[in-house]
This record gives sequence, C-alpha cells and structure tokens, in this order.
Amino acid sequence: MILIGMLPIVKDGDATTRSRIFHECLKVLFDPIMRYSDGEGLNVLCADNLVRRCFPIIAVMAVDHEEQVKLTGVKANTHCTMCRVHPDDREDLEVWANWRTHEHTQV
Repeated sequence: MILIGMLPIVKDGDATTRSRIFHECLKVLFDPIMRYSDGEGLNVLCADNLVRRCFPIIAVMAVDHEEQVKLTGVKANTHCTMCRVHPDDREDLEVWANWRTHEHTQV
C-alpha cells in the first residue's frame, strides 16, 4: 500500500458543503489514477530497471464509520452504510437486509 494523500478536516459550513469539499478532494486524488486504469495502463520503471506496463487500482481505503457515512451519503447514525436494514433493526443480528446498491446511495 502507498499513502497517496491526506484529506483536510473542514469544520466550517453546513454538512452538504463539507461533503462536497470532501468528494472534490477525493476526485483530485483519484483522477490521475483512474486515467490509467481504463485499459491503457502506464509504463513504470521498476526496481530492476525494467519498464513494465502497470494498471493501478484502488485496493484499500481504510475509513471509520463517520467516513463511511460521508463516502456513501447515508444519513449519519441512522442508516447502515452497507445494507438497507431499517434504522430501528440495526442492532438485531437476526434481521436480514439487502445490500445497498448505487441506486440506494446518495451521490
């Protein structure tokens, strides 16, 4: 893994403004990577002095629950960021719910 950036903590403005700033920062960080992951790849000089065609991907993004809420756009502390369980049933381990899809997540 390689750390590619640190995101600012924005305390000014309303939640929508802070969310937009957060997503714009992610766009700035990931746009260069996404340009090369579309099938063409890029040439990278490796440690053995050979040039290889590489296709970068985002494999890990370590976030806590608050950052998951910010990334997925669900309502903070009410809805699950992974599935569509009703907020009142979140702590019931016997309740089954469908996985959240792009259509069920605010962008």
